Amino acid sequence: MGRKTIDDPRSVRKTLRFTPAELLASEEAAAAAGLTWSEWTRGRAMDRKAAAKAAAASAGGRKRSGTGEGRAPLPPFDADRLSHLRPLYDELHHQGVNLNQIAHRMHRQDMALPPPELYAVLEAIRALLTPPAKSKTEPPKGGTDGA
Repeated sequence: MGRKTIDDPRSVRKTLRFTPAELLASEEAAAAAGLTWSEWTRGRAMDRKAAAKAAAASAGGRKRSGTGEGRAPLPPFDADRLSHLRPLYDELHHQGVNLNQIAHRMHRQDMALPPPELYAVLEAIRALLTPPAKSKTEPPKGGTDGA
């Protein structure tokens, strides 16, 4: 009897680089989970929540900036409830791309002073992030009817 054929064999390889401490921690975590290192690593790569927990465990539970650890979980995303924010997001993205292009050009050309268009992009971003001023003609909230 020959080997069992697999419908979707794992035929692609990807090389990863680890520090010695990272590799040791991942090997220990795999052994603790009763998995081979490949199974454990593949499982973590395919499951972001598990990867974040594994990273926290291998870091000794300390908080690391930029990873979201130690923060309250985000509420479920509700696209319908947030659909009114899509134009704001699109414009912020557009201005962010402009800002990135300006920064890239400044670094590439080793510019000492920022180009004039930088100020226009920054003003556009400020305008998007500044809440609108309350109207003075708007009646106060609370329903005062003059009685």
